[in-house]
Amino acid sequence: IDDCKDPSTTFIYLVTGENTLWSFNPANLAFTEIGEPDCPVPSGFTPFSMGVDRKGTAYVLYRDDAFGSSQAGELVRVSTVDASCEATDFEPGQLGFNLFGMGFSLDEPGGETDTLFVAEISFNEPSLGLATIDTETLELGFVGPFTDPPGNVLEMTGSSDGRLYAYFTSAVAGAVVEFDKTNASILAETPLPIQPGSSLAFAFWNEDFYIFTSQGDGVTTVTRYQPSNGSVGVVTTLSQTVVGAGVSTCDPRAFQ
Repeated sequence: IDDCKDPSTTFIYLVTGENTLWSFNPANLAFTEIGEPDCPVPSGFTPFSMGVDRKGTAYVLYRDDAFGSSQAGELVRVSTVDASCEATDFEPGQLGFNLFGMGFSLDEPGGETDTLFVAEISFNEPSLGLATIDTETLELGFVGPFTDPPGNVLEMTGSSDGRLYAYFTSAVAGAVVEFDKTNASILAETPLPIQPGSSLAFAFWNEDFYIFTSQGDGVTTVTRYQPSNGSVGVVTTLSQTVVGAGVSTCDPRAFQ
């Protein structure tokens, strides 16, 4: 796909615990099933998190559910065109990051390059903090620990102006935060009245945030948060368990 030339790369892409890749168009709330990635991962591994680069390549972290956070995940590349999948040379468990949330962010506003940011997730313990993965060398580089995070579990997304956000969830609440990408400090925090769930995904699209949560019943609720007016509301549901979301760092407004 040509860099930022194909509007299909501006959808939000979703991966589910049922190992299915979807596109989601926030403009009309339409889901489109792309396919089931046939990834070279050990038997019993399922998707855990996902990030999508500006050309529409998804980086998906798979894990063995039987081992929880103690089992290091396998990172693969998945095409958002046809769900074809290939292995990477990523070494699991680098710097203690066994499992992590992911999100690409522009290196500078209006730029043409982006970086894959990851945040370690240990569920019952505070996160180790923020890191990056070089998508060429697949080496993980530590950025820094989080300052007083509002939860232990988080997913991340970049915005069209180059900022990096996360949605933190705890047993009782959730919040959108903005990170300083140079040192992982929290610049701003907005609590949201969204019921925490057993799964979480998070994406930014056309100035709004979309939070995907499931209560373990095989249905995902999609909630939209609009910072422009502070509104928070459910916009649709999907009858699968979304565990990862990603969107190109190309600005979708350019195609409207």
